[in-house]
Parts: sequence; structure tokens; C-alpha cells
Amino acid sequence: MAVRTDVRQQRIHHRTRRSGGRWRWPESWSWTARPAIPSYASCAPAAWVDNDHRATTRQVLDHLADQGARRIALMAGPGDEHYTRSCLAAYLRWCTEHDSEPCTIPLTAEDEEGRLLDPLLSGPRRPDGIYGIYDPCGRQVLASAARCGSRVPDDLLVVCASEDPAYAVAEPPLSTVSLAPKDTVALAVSALVDLIERPQHRPEPVIVPARLQIRASSTRMPVQG
Repeated sequence: MAVRTDVRQQRIHHRTRRSGGRWRWPESWSWTARPAIPSYASCAPAAWVDNDHRATTRQVLDHLADQGARRIALMAGPGDEHYTRSCLAAYLRWCTEHDSEPCTIPLTAEDEEGRLLDPLLSGPRRPDGIYGIYDPCGRQVLASAARCGSRVPDDLLVVCASEDPAYAVAEPPLSTVSLAPKDTVALAVSALVDLIERPQHRPEPVIVPARLQIRASSTRMPVQG
């Protein structure tokens, strides 16, 4: 969650690039194709408050790998905003470093029951770990896994980025990443007030730590620490 505050007008130059129809469904389940990362150039904001999405993505992937996952998929997109791009870039780099074939799954928000996931979760190259970076991902994955006979967490480890407390009482309780929106907003408001009161002052960027809440959906063995 990024919050930029500025009392001046900003011009944002937007440049994107895509290749090979990477976000087509269900071809996007390819374990070998790598999506292009759009690039952006923009005027630097006067104040920046955000999470470190790349570090958080790596933390989740390391947790899933520590719990035994070897084919980890990222449920992200089809958007290309800063959050998605950061998570995707971190995922692809992590896969390269760990000699793991990447598999990206585009979120279809209208598919509330996750039926578009069924071919993947019942197929021969099904993942054994999924990190969904949007709130609906967890519900979709759990619903599809139940239909396809994939046991969570025995066959499939799942983590989802969400602030929804209902995930704590899901079956099984779902591990979540909180982007700490209350902390982010409070710090952004403070930065804005400081900028208004001291217009010549340029605040340093503020990184708000995200929080990984580990629950049964991503735990096969005791978690250290």
C-alpha cells in the first residue's frame, strides 16, 4: 500500500510493455514463460510512505519453501500497478535464485468460487504452494482446492495478503500478510501535515513493515522463532 503526498501537481509518465500474451487464461499457468515487467518513470513525490513489497514477497516465499513447497505459484495481476509489479519482480528473482520454474496466476475477481483454478489444481503440474497478493485469492484457492481434492496444508500451502479477519476462522485458518494500512495512513497524514507546515522540508521515505501472520494453511512443521 503506497501513499504519496505532495502539495504540487505531478506529471506521471506511464510506459508499459507486455510480451507474448502472458496474462491470457489459462496459458498463464505455464511454468516456463516469464511475463514482461512494465516500467514506469515519474516525478519523485515530496513524501513517500509504503511497505517493502519485494521484501515481504521474499519472506512469504521463504516461509513456504521452509515448509516444504517446491512449486510455488504467485497469484497476481492482471493489474500492473506498483504493488503488483513489485511483488512479481521479487517472485521472478526468487525463482531464478532458487532454480524454480515460475508460475503466475492472474486473479479473476468475478470468479468468487475459484473455478478457473480447477484445471491448475487438478493438473499434473499443480503447485504445492500459492501466494495470493490480493484479498479474494485465499477464498478462491481454498474453494478450488476442496473441489480438486487438494488438502490444505498437506498437499497445498496457501498464504494470502488480506486484512480480512474472517481468514483467521477459515477451514483451515489461512495465513495472511497485513500491509498495516492503519499505520500507513497515520504516517502519511503526519508526513502531509509536516510538508504543509514546512514546505521547504523534504521528508525521508517511510517504510511500514508488513506482517506475516502464520496459520495452519501454510504450516506443515513447527515454525522457528
